[in-house]
Amino acid sequence: MDGMLMKEKYVKSKLLLILLIVILHIAAFGLLIYSLKWALIVFALYGITVVLLLILFIKERLKEKKEEDQYDDRDY
Repeated sequence: MDGMLMKEKYVKSKLLLILLIVILHIAAFGLLIYSLKWALIVFALYGITVVLLLILFIKERLKEKKEEDQYDDRDY
């Protein structure tokens, strides 16, 4: 049960980060027309958000791998 809640938390977090990435990406390109300084700031936020998403994917995969190792059936 606890694993299911954690998985749902990861799904919501991933969806929120993906939505934020899309919004920041569009905003950064839109800001290129008006202000290079603000566009660079938004691109930096975009990069940080992508890194956070990658960390979340890696963390989730390591947790899944750990769970798979607990239920290893290779001994049979």
